[in-house]
Order: sequence, then C-alpha cells, then structure tokens
Amino acid sequence: MEEKIKQSTKKRGEGVGGGRRRRLLIVTIVIVIVIASSLIIWTIEAPETLDPLPSGQLASSLISYSKTIKDYNFTDSSGTYEFRFGIDYQPVVNEGAAAEVIVYAALLSESIHSGFSKGVALSVQSASLALDGKVDTGVKFVTRRQGLIDSFLFQYVNTTLSIGMHNMTARLLVSTVDVDYIGYFEGNLYVVVLNGSFNVTTSS
Repeated sequence: MEEKIKQSTKKRGEGVGGGRRRRLLIVTIVIVIVIASSLIIWTIEAPETLDPLPSGQLASSLISYSKTIKDYNFTDSSGTYEFRFGIDYQPVVNEGAAAEVIVYAALLSESIHSGFSKGVALSVQSASLALDGKVDTGVKFVTRRQGLIDSFLFQYVNTTLSIGMHNMTARLLVSTVDVDYIGYFEGNLYVVVLNGSFNVTTSS
C-alpha cells in the first residue's frame, strides 16, 4: 500500500514537472515569435535607401534645374556621405498666383564602414520657408522620391506680396537614416539652408 502511494506521488510530481516544462516551452515560443515579428516589421518599415547618383546623370537630373546648389558632407556611426541639395522655383510669378518651391537632394557618394548597413536615407525632421525673413506659415510640406532624388516641396507659397524682388530661405533639419539588413537607425542631425529670390509682377 505504501509503495503504491509513493508511485502515485511520483507520477503526480512528474506530471506537475512536465506541465511546467510545457508551459515554459510555450512561453519561449511565443517570445521568439514576438521578437521575430518585431524584427520583420522593423525591417519592412525601413525607408528606401538612396543610391549614389552617377556623375554622368547629374546634368540631366532634376537637380540640374536648381537655381542654387550646395554640397554637404554628413557623417554618422555607419559611414560618410556626400549629398547635393538644390532649390528650384519660378523666378517670376504673378501676384497672388499659385507657386511652389522644391528642394532636391541627391546622394553623390558614400563610404560605409558598418557591415550591418546596406545604405542611407534622409529624414526631414522639420522644414520652413521664409520670405523676406518671415516664415511662411501657410505652406504645405510634401516629400517625394523621384528616381535617385528626394524632392521636398513647399506648396501654396504666399505670393500676395508687393510688386518687385523678394528673398526666400528654405531651411531643412534633416537626419541620416542608416538602413541595416535588419531594421534601421536614425543618425545625426544637420541643418540645410538654401537661398533664392523671385520677382512678383502684376497679373496681365
């Protein structure tokens, strides 16, 4: 009788231990699935990288229409990158007419020293357009990818201004985005400033 009780107790102990192992296995599987799903989503949500624009294509690219061009060197934990920014706009607009200002960005060259990184992208943290030193609060800011060039548009620019020449300044706060084979990370912040001027005329 005593031996049967011992055997029964042993079986119950084994059952409890087995149940704990199964629960631990299930929890482990769930954790692995959650981590794997998070990594997949993180990778899918990564921005599209910019490929360097071949020098032979610069003259025929959108950036060639820019009225002002500046080159910037950006450096972060994954590499060093040379970008070209340009600003395009209508040099003459009728008073009150619709107008937009476009800032182009192209990657000219890159030197990646991180084995985890497959490329770089740009992220605009903030953008403003000032007319004669005063920020135009009515503009709408839109970003687009056109081939190998990022386009940043200031739409609905205020042209209800006095007749004559006016100065403009586009200011972008951008960050590099290091796109890795798994996931992505934001790099350093940089300020890009481009100036221009346009003439407001009376409508005919």
